[in-house]
Amino acid sequence: MRAAEATPIELDDDWAKEVPAGGGPKRALEHSDDGVPCAVPARGSIEQSGASRRTFARLPTGDGSETWRPLDKRARLVTGKRVPGTRYRLIRWLGEGGMGEVFEAIHVDIERPVALKVLKRGADDALRHHFITEARTIAQIESRFVVDVLDFGELPDGRPFYAMELLQNESLHSLMRRDGRLSLERALPILRQLCKAMTAIHEAGLAHRDLKPENVLLELEAGRHDMVRVVDFGISDEFGPRARQIAGTPMYMAPEQILGEAFDGRLDIYALGCLAYEMLSGEPPFAGTTHELFNQHIDAPPDSLTGRWPDLPGELDDLLGRCLAKQPEDRWPNAVELEAALCELQIIAGFTTPWDDLALPEVEPERRDRIAAEMPRPQREVGRRRKLAGGLGLAVVLAGAAILAWPSAEAEPDGGAVVDAGAWVEAYANDARAAAARAYWVYPPSDEPEFKTARSWVLAIEDRAELSDYAAWTQAKALRSEFAATLVRLGDRYWEMENGRPFAVEYYMQALLFEPEHERASERVALTPAQLADVGARAERDEFSEAELANGEMLAALAETDEKARRKRIVGLLEDEPRRPYAAQTINHAASLVGAEEFAAEVADAVEAAVKSDEPDAPESRVTDARRAQELARQGRLALAKGKRDRAERLFHKAIESDGRNHDAISGLAELHFDRGNYGKALTYAKKATKLQPRDAKLRILLGDVYLKVLRYPDARAAYQKAGELGSGLASKRIARLNQLTQ
Repeated sequence: MRAAEATPIELDDDWAKEVPAGGGPKRALEHSDDGVPCAVPARGSIEQSGASRRTFARLPTGDGSETWRPLDKRARLVTGKRVPGTRYRLIRWLGEGGMGEVFEAIHVDIERPVALKVLKRGADDALRHHFITEARTIAQIESRFVVDVLDFGELPDGRPFYAMELLQNESLHSLMRRDGRLSLERALPILRQLCKAMTAIHEAGLAHRDLKPENVLLELEAGRHDMVRVVDFGISDEFGPRARQIAGTPMYMAPEQILGEAFDGRLDIYALGCLAYEMLSGEPPFAGTTHELFNQHIDAPPDSLTGRWPDLPGELDDLLGRCLAKQPEDRWPNAVELEAALCELQIIAGFTTPWDDLALPEVEPERRDRIAAEMPRPQREVGRRRKLAGGLGLAVVLAGAAILAWPSAEAEPDGGAVVDAGAWVEAYANDARAAAARAYWVYPPSDEPEFKTARSWVLAIEDRAELSDYAAWTQAKALRSEFAATLVRLGDRYWEMENGRPFAVEYYMQALLFEPEHERASERVALTPAQLADVGARAERDEFSEAELANGEMLAALAETDEKARRKRIVGLLEDEPRRPYAAQTINHAASLVGAEEFAAEVADAVEAAVKSDEPDAPESRVTDARRAQELARQGRLALAKGKRDRAERLFHKAIESDGRNHDAISGLAELHFDRGNYGKALTYAKKATKLQPRDAKLRILLGDVYLKVLRYPDARAAYQKAGELGSGLASKRIARLNQLTQ
């Protein structure tokens, strides 16, 4: 019953005119199995491509009339065989709908599996146009939460096809059929991802117009369930005074969609409200026949969600009520505002989810900063703590005086006594101070990535403590103040030293991870609370690149108070080849701080030689296949956009093997290595890409960003200035940031 009611239908214009007077739909036109309504075909048209020398036949259309079409040999689609005229081989048939058939296929060159959708035989001109429009629509949208169109073409018999990502997992519809209503903890991250998908769709000037559980696929990503992918753009349309077709799925249609009135992205906000209501209650907000559904959407308010399910927070009624407002101007103005409201609801409810690392919505800065500061901290699995006897823990802290002078473990910064927090709190605190005594506040040792840092232990106390556990929270606060004060002292030491300011900024940033409102650190590090929260979340997930871990070792070495010990540690790090992902400028700065300039020059030369060895071969040494290279580079870009860096790297290198001058692949490798923190390699590829595309402003910005990371400030400034000359709006912001850092 519900499956049948969830099928989109197309309405004629007369129905919309009669609804306000209380009438029902005069008729429902054709509706298809795959959820795309069939359009009324154009009559009497003859396709002109190839015109006079082609054989035509008079063929029936979907509405009983006839039209002239070229009579071509039909392309046979056979599993296990290559699709005629394409680079795809069919694996198996997946399904058939109103517009076409869908197959699992594989690209024979790059061996990428795809879902291949082919227009069905005998389709009329209007359906063909509809099919092509759907492919173009999806291709316009850039979002990891929307299915990607990877390729488009035409078979020898004239039927268009397009290739999409092959998505393996279930739909939201099948999940709810199996499990019933979803908990708020599970539903909310799905809804946030849907908001991000709708934002991308609406920024393209389009409304999806058929958002429903069947069109929301849930994937497994990085071990996490419920990665959202929105599919089926068969009835999407550009914002305007009226749609090309009055169509939709009755249970999720906004009033203006039913009536054929002007619409924009708020039409999808209404459908998202219907979807959220159904996810959380197990039932849609309205039920009945198609006629009854339309009248309820137009006139009737939904039942209170929390009235039906008292376990849900009362704020949900207001949130969903605004989604389901009858007038578009009374709804959330866009999906960004709705997502922010969902974040604020999560703050009120106080729970965490596996998807709390989603980027925060881009609302006004003050509101976004408040959300970042108040979002519940993700629960983290704390490893088995090292069992230190109380005396041993204190001995370790005292031994750390060779590095830093620590305040007493028995007193708070203001001199007040710490309440006895119990055995586990004391043990965690000892472990935190032991890690800090080795100068591992935020970054773990590069050869021991599972090591629990001082910050990890502070968070462990806060994660385990009950709200009423005053002693535990007092101890955690004391540790935060203690570690922040130490890091600020280090920042102050290097801030005034020649070549020391970049390292000072790193110490201040770590201090802010303990005390986000520390006045001195905030003045000297230009991070908003939202940016700081993002850095902290990444630290909690241990997402450090090799270069970042090596940088942490450098900071730990610079924390030594004894000058000889400090120099010995710095030189030791620079001599250790596996830990040498520093750029030459970083090496020079660190070495100058410990009086080892001559040694630094030797090491820097070795680093430059190693980086050059990773450069792509000259194009003359390879047989050029520019077309294949471009396809591989495009696939690499798609993989990089989805966070599949290893796959992207392989594809980019294959592209360069085919064409050593393919700038898309070379710039892609620059971005990839920049994201990984491999700044030496990033610089190599960014410089090469810029030589190939000297007037690309985005590449100039990337080159400047890499120079900034390797502390080559004059080169960074030159790159940003050139980007500004080429029209980049980001250049002035980058230069202002550079000025702040070098003042």
